[in-house]
Amino acid sequence: MKFSALSLQDKKTGPVKGVDMAPPDSANTYSIIVPAYNEEAVITQTILNLQYCLEQIKERGEIIVVDNNSSDNTSEIARGLGVKVVFEHRNQIARARNAGAKQAKGDFLFFVDADTTPVPENFLFAISQMKTGKVCAGGSTVRLDKEMGFFVRSLVSISNRTQESKSIALGTFFYCTKYAFEGVGGFNEKHYSAEDVLFSRACRDWGAQCQQEFYINNEYPVMTSARKFEHPGRIALQLVISLIPFSTRFKIFSGYWYKRH
Repeated sequence: MKFSALSLQDKKTGPVKGVDMAPPDSANTYSIIVPAYNEEAVITQTILNLQYCLEQIKERGEIIVVDNNSSDNTSEIARGLGVKVVFEHRNQIARARNAGAKQAKGDFLFFVDADTTPVPENFLFAISQMKTGKVCAGGSTVRLDKEMGFFVRSLVSISNRTQESKSIALGTFFYCTKYAFEGVGGFNEKHYSAEDVLFSRACRDWGAQCQQEFYINNEYPVMTSARKFEHPGRIALQLVISLIPFSTRFKIFSGYWYKRH
């Protein structure tokens, strides 16, 4: 049976009772970590979508929102919806992801961007893979939540093909075993962007040593916000990063990701 993320638009906007309210000693199979910086405009829909996904998965899971020093009501909204909130004072995506992972109780870790709406199949497929012991990490190809022009569609298509051919998962939807996460030392906090690419390479190489695979799922592309491509500055910065890889060590070259009001 397939589920549509679009059907969530018809769901009530109140918190889903019984989700992510397990007592401290309950064992969680998986943890969903959502780094969020000034995301009050989208965080409600994101959490409701994830809670819906949890309802469709028999294994027990948890949702962790990492407030990356927001100046808006991101934390208050998340707490009101009954999910765990972790605070990371330094405004850096790698540190936010690591802070969430440190608090995670699950054996399997999922990193989902605050503007991304996976469907249950994204999680079910990944959990089934990691349970075999043959896959240590992976991700999903992406699709946008609205129609964009030819140039943006081409960028997304190229990105998806690169993910598959190079075994690179984007931060929009990334999963790994906790064992792999600890084995590579988490996300590289020396970088302000492209931390997902570096983490993918580290997991891929670590998995090869352990005879485990890194897998990109193209059967269920995860839906993410087109806002990533609506600002020309974002595309320009991506070009700079691709041409000058070490630029990711400097916040000034990744500034667009850290300017959200």
